[in-house]
Formats: sequence, C-alpha cells, structure tokens
Amino acid sequence: MKLYLTSAHLGKEPARLLELLGANPRVGRVLNALDVIADESTVRFWEESAQRGLAGLGFPCDRLDLRDYFAGGDIESALRQFGLVWALGGNAFVLRRAMYQSGFDPVIWPLLAQVQLVYVETSAGSVVAGPTLRGFELVDEPDVVVPRYSGEVIWDGLGLIDFTIGPHYASDNREIGSPLDYAIG
Repeated sequence: MKLYLTSAHLGKEPARLLELLGANPRVGRVLNALDVIADESTVRFWEESAQRGLAGLGFPCDRLDLRDYFAGGDIESALRQFGLVWALGGNAFVLRRAMYQSGFDPVIWPLLAQVQLVYVETSAGSVVAGPTLRGFELVDEPDVVVPRYSGEVIWDGLGLIDFTIGPHYASDNREIGSPLDYAIG
C-alpha cells in the first residue's frame, strides 16, 4: 500500500511522493470535499492551486468527481486509469459520504493492496484515511446538507491507517499546514 498524507498542498516532501509513483503518472483529483463550498471562485482557486502543484511535478491531471458514481457506474475502472488518486481538502464528512455513496470504499483497498495506485490525501482527505472521524466534528460540520448527498453522517474512516490525523494541528497558518506529513509505501 502506498499512501502520501499531507496537511496542505504537496506537503513538505514532494520528492517522497515521486518515489512512491509507479509507471503511470496520471492523477485523478477528487475535489468532493469542496462540494460544501457554494462559491465557485473559491473551489476554482483550490482546484487550480492543486493543478499547478501537480503539473510542476509533471503529472497529467483529471478531475474524478465521485458524484458521477452515486447512481452506480464502474468506479473501479475509473480508479484503474490512474497511478495516483488525490483527495483534496475541504469538509471531511462530505468527502467521506462521497466515497461511500460512489462505491469507492470496497474498491480502494484491493487497488492499494495490489499497489496499482498511490493514494494521496490532503487535509480532509488525510482525516478519512484513519479509522474514525470521531472528534473531527470539532473542526468540520458533520451534518452539512449538500445537494445529491445522503444526509447520513459516516463516522467510520477508510481504515487505511490505524491512527487519526489532525491536519493543521499546531499550525499558525491552516493554508500552509502543519508538520504532519506522512509517506507510506
């Protein structure tokens, strides 16, 4: 399993990310944690910021909108197109619901176990990698209403790691992030 978890942007060790990447440099950017933000210019800012960082490393990027798989569809085939799946920050509870509703949950584990892709998460994405989202309701609103999303709060994380990450902890600037960056793999 190859994971790269960071508080913000590419983290402090992008060279470690490059070391994790296999032959397929194509990136699927999951922006669903931002679906809670109504202001399109803010969403566009974060999307373009991520795009610039990844393009600077030479990664071709595509948006992977998990909402496209809410009514069914082959999320596994979509994920297999990428060498790296990057879940950006925003609301961790919204991201977790998007993962659950799209069918992401049962397919991510086998893909990671087969080392078919690298899983990269920033901020909210790092939170959902752990065993639980309990406690994170102090940071993000768990029952925020977003069109097309279930209202059910999912408290279980993906369980990709056996500890919970608190991104931005002890940070003076949430935009820059904290010293909590992890590369596993």
